[in-house]
Amino acid sequence: MICTNKGIVRIVAGVVVLLPVLAAVVFSAARADQSLLVYPSSPAVLHYDTDCYEVITPGHPNYNPAFAVNGRMLWDKMGDCIPLDVYRAPQIVGFEVSTSGVNEFRTLHNNFDIIIDGYGPYPRVISNLYLSFLPTPYNSTPQMYMEGELLASNILALPRLAVTTEVSAGVYADTMRKRVLWSGAVSLRITAYSDKDFNGIYDGRKPRWAIVADDNTVPVTSKTWGAIKAIYR
Repeated sequence: MICTNKGIVRIVAGVVVLLPVLAAVVFSAARADQSLLVYPSSPAVLHYDTDCYEVITPGHPNYNPAFAVNGRMLWDKMGDCIPLDVYRAPQIVGFEVSTSGVNEFRTLHNNFDIIIDGYGPYPRVISNLYLSFLPTPYNSTPQMYMEGELLASNILALPRLAVTTEVSAGVYADTMRKRVLWSGAVSLRITAYSDKDFNGIYDGRKPRWAIVADDNTVPVTSKTWGAIKAIYR
């Protein structure tokens, strides 16, 4: 089964909740900051949250080779379906278990497009849109260029994203792309969110999605073969 209207399915699944409680939950969710699907244009390994997903292989009844990467396929445990939102990332090269509890597209690149995806079960306009950049080490000060312009902050406000294109039955998706070039840190964690209280800071729960870009430059010091052998004597 392929997920087509995951958001609708999960809301309907909770209809057994008493109406006043459900209304309070919906109202609270409407006010909460929204973590958005974000992935890189470069090759990436998805580090997946095991509470949401599992990897299946040939022989499993749900295995579909059309969605396999090196003989392994991602399966949505909550929706009991193929997670088409994840597979919108253009260059998934593998799957690994996440150690952070966040679904992370891990890439070994310093220059790529950040793709913010409005994938969802209904057309909408996502406003108060931001990108957040968190370097490792946390006290490092990386240089980050967005579309050729040097960023002065680790938080970047973006134009609103209109999601109006129906990509399949009951599913809408439009994307925004921003080119990033960065250096000066071991890695860079990038998240996208819609800020509900206009303070520019993500106030929601742990983001569901992130890009983690690792620095692809490794400092090398040239040594003679004799100097290298001396290290191990």
